[in-house]
This record gives sequence, C-alpha cells and structure tokens, in this order.
Amino acid sequence: MFREESVLYILMKIELRAGRVSFGFCAIGFCLHAIERLVERSDLPLEPVLPALDAEALAAFGKLALEAVIEDRAEHFLRASTPGVWAVSPDRMALDPDWRLQSPTGTGIPLYSMRTFLGPNEMRPTLWLRWRDDPSCQIAVAA
Repeated sequence: MFREESVLYILMKIELRAGRVSFGFCAIGFCLHAIERLVERSDLPLEPVLPALDAEALAAFGKLALEAVIEDRAEHFLRASTPGVWAVSPDRMALDPDWRLQSPTGTGIPLYSMRTFLGPNEMRPTLWLRWRDDPSCQIAVAA
C-alpha cells in the first residue's frame, strides 16, 4: 500500500433528484513535494502557503469542472494561479465507510494528485506552448 502525506481538499455537491439525495465528490491532493516545488519555483513565501494552497485548490476544482486539463505526452497538467502548471496524476480514492454512502459504479471518488509544480522555465516546449494556448504547438519561424 502506497502512503504519502498530503493536504487533501474534497469538493462535495449535493443534489435532490427524483426525490433522492445524491452526492458528487472530487478530491485534490497536494503532496509535500508539490508544495516544496511551488515555494521553490515561484515568488510565494513559505509563511502563507496554506491560503495559497486553498486558492490553488479552488482554481483547480474550477478547471476540472471545465475539463481544462492540459495533456502532453500522455501526462496531465492543470494551469496554476501562479505562473506555471501542476503535474497531475488522476486516480480514484475509496469512499470513507463512516460516510455510509455507496458509489453507483463502485469506483470511488476522482482524486487528482498534484505531483509537482512547474514554472515556465521547467516546462518542456510542447507543454509550454499548450500552457500559452498555442493550439498548433509550433514555434513560428521567420522567413
């Protein structure tokens, strides 16, 4: 079993449909390595790191809702609020049995683990172009 310390955010949506209450979950986790890279590769001081992570998590939930995941070479990235991207590992986590909820598919909650933070200087060129919204991913050459 793989264990890792992280700061975990869980978004829960509650809906009433056809007389039934349904819950929707999504989770985002920032591992210690990702937090260290955010501080090292940005101008963010270490002191206010938790409010900065709160803001990053809220922004990430919004991007996931819009399906704004950047894919490059079979890897996944989300734009960060600070100039750069989060390298994301999509996964699933089990529902906590104490919640007494069941997943209709039995697959658990979507979990997006922020594995590291990459500033503009750490990105490979194709990722940098996608981050900059260049759909062609080609660098123009002057004739």
